[in-house]
Amino acid sequence: MVGVAGKSQACHDCKRRRIKCDYRKPTCERCERANIVCRGYAKSLVFINRTQDSRHITAASVLAKAKSQHGSDLPKVSSYDEDIRLLSGQISSSSYSPTLFRFHAMEVIKKLYLPQKPQGSHNYGMNHMAYILALHMQCEALDFALFAFCLVQVHITQSGRVTFEEALQNYNIALQKLLLLLRDEKAGHNDETLAAIVVLSTCELFIYPNDHGWRAHADGVSHMLRVRVLSQPPTKAWQDLCSRLHVLCVILGLTRSRTPLLANSEWCKVMQKSPNRNKFDELIKIVSDTPSLLEEAVAIRSMTSRKNITARASVVLRSLVSIVQTLFSWQAEFRAVSEKPTYWAVPSVKFFSSNTTHGKIPGVLLSASLAPICYALLLSALFSKTVPVSRLLLPRVQLLSLSRYGGSMPFVLPVQSKLRFLFTNEAQVLHNPSDDSYQNQLFPFTLEFESLNSAILFVLSWAVMVQALDNIILLYNEVYPAGNPSIKDVLNLDHQNTPATTPESTESVVAPTLQLDSIEAIISEADKFARYLCQSIEFCHRVECGTLGPQCTYYAQFVIRRHYQQLSRYERELSWCLNIVNMRGPGSRCGINLMSFED
Repeated sequence: MVGVAGKSQACHDCKRRRIKCDYRKPTCERCERANIVCRGYAKSLVFINRTQDSRHITAASVLAKAKSQHGSDLPKVSSYDEDIRLLSGQISSSSYSPTLFRFHAMEVIKKLYLPQKPQGSHNYGMNHMAYILALHMQCEALDFALFAFCLVQVHITQSGRVTFEEALQNYNIALQKLLLLLRDEKAGHNDETLAAIVVLSTCELFIYPNDHGWRAHADGVSHMLRVRVLSQPPTKAWQDLCSRLHVLCVILGLTRSRTPLLANSEWCKVMQKSPNRNKFDELIKIVSDTPSLLEEAVAIRSMTSRKNITARASVVLRSLVSIVQTLFSWQAEFRAVSEKPTYWAVPSVKFFSSNTTHGKIPGVLLSASLAPICYALLLSALFSKTVPVSRLLLPRVQLLSLSRYGGSMPFVLPVQSKLRFLFTNEAQVLHNPSDDSYQNQLFPFTLEFESLNSAILFVLSWAVMVQALDNIILLYNEVYPAGNPSIKDVLNLDHQNTPATTPESTESVVAPTLQLDSIEAIISEADKFARYLCQSIEFCHRVECGTLGPQCTYYAQFVIRRHYQQLSRYERELSWCLNIVNMRGPGSRCGINLMSFED
């Protein structure tokens, strides 16, 4: 029942507005669409300070006084230092309320870590945080981990006076409490314990220089989940928290080229998720077999005996190509069914004149043959300032560069049925110090995404594709140094181009083709997707993406560094990647030292 006190399970604001709530946690999507700060679902706690001298105070009088003072039921916005003092006072009390503490901690996390813009029906960074908010059992390891995470977020965003030493000290306290908790077999297998591990592993992304802590978590969680799956059925919170840890283990396996301790079949038994998975779960399922293939590829390259090596290599090569093709088809299907353009290209303000007239004209539809000509005319109009141009719709068009890095034209852009190419003087740009020695920017165009959710999906899938293609190149050159047979013959490719098709259907989706018929074409494809990753960095570092934005690039940064190190002619690109941490720009969250994976 909508808006009926005691009956409706809607959030506070949907109850107040008497509309149907979508019940998304920790905040409601209906409120986000209405630009309302959703106050969530938890019941507000009111402190009644009744003493011997003021026995007449009642709950009704306190509520009436609060309403008259504020004149509004919206929460009072406090500074981050005040938030930290509030959390510190709560957690240091011997009789604090876990529910109230976690609610206040989540408010800090929503403001700094999570994206500020609506993310649609699924928010891949918020899911596990929502279930943490729903946990009510006492668990000091979880609460100290949340407190440490809030301190880390305030420190890295420079939003308060929290020091790195203070954040690290509280992280160590939370870690010690987790170790004590794990000694208790009964308490060590509950949802709160798993939530503490999730929060601490996320903390380590921002405070640890290497992945040693992640390795310990991955090994410990693998043994812990084996015990849990045999002892009791999983809860909904346990399933979603396990999904987050599965991502950790898969990415760690990708960076180490090693099969995770817990096999995919065991993860399926642990999570027992419903078939209605979101897009992120679908993506992880596709890439979860990649670490074992990378491990096999590394083993083949290090073999001294050449006996049966070609047979093993061809199987691995075909499997890696199959994953790349599946990811490519999955991306095409995602773009085709999306109601909005998922991503498009945005020129940097350094590339175009800052005084470009900002206006609007109707979208222009171009055929593939006229696109280069019309695009050149558009550039002339922009620079001459005679035509007010706001945007240009380019369906099914590839824009080709005149030179590889000349900067005079954009690189090949992703093509989709509803692709937008935006020209606006509102575009932001990050300055990379590696561009100072050159006349032109290395990447004069950046990618704009429909939401951070879309960015997370495409950045992760592109990164896996680049790593898989790089390993295909290395393995083929090692096993077939003379280039005979050709990669096309090894892969048994019956046609030159691989169209993007959905895994469930043989229908072709309108999309560019994937060129895999020669080793040169594979190198070109890997280079193209690596550039997409570089062009995605600016969007992910915007303030409105929270610190979750930079976090979703940590694996991608590892991949593009390895990609450009592998090819000797990419010195400038490698320097650009190494200087990502030194990038600066307006409206961005730069300078965050993310955890790096050891080679």
